[in-house]
Amino acid sequence: RGSDPGPSSSSEAPIKLEFPYAILDEVIGKRLGTLSKLKEEYRVQIDVDIQFDPCFVLISGKKEGMESARMVLEERIKTCLSGAIHTESIQCPYSILQQVSGWDHAELDNLEREACVSLGIDNQYDPCLIHVRGTANGVAQARTTLQTTIQEIEGRTSA
Repeated sequence: RGSDPGPSSSSEAPIKLEFPYAILDEVIGKRLGTLSKLKEEYRVQIDVDIQFDPCFVLISGKKEGMESARMVLEERIKTCLSGAIHTESIQCPYSILQQVSGWDHAELDNLEREACVSLGIDNQYDPCLIHVRGTANGVAQARTTLQTTIQEIEGRTSA
């Protein structure tokens, strides 16, 4: 690996955080959603190395951004290791699933980033199930958003 200092002109040493491969998705987010959010919010570079177990992330950038991103990731790692990961399934009528999920699942991708959760869809039956996995707060936020969206769409289609 090269030593890319990231978007910062600072020469702070990168921060390295290790965690078991088994909790990779919960730490970095599905399709790197959590990392994308952290990179944008704290203006840092975050690299992931999954060659070994434990795997690790390297955070580089300005000191303040690096520390903020470190605190968020350490909390996610601690939560995952403590077993405080929650899962919940939200029912969604098949007829409105595409409206709820958005074009190419864009709405669900946004919700994953905002609530720092993982979302999965089981559309084999009607109603479909949207599986939410993350911290208690993240799952609660995603549940509220999904239920509100489903109710609004159902209200428009039944009117």
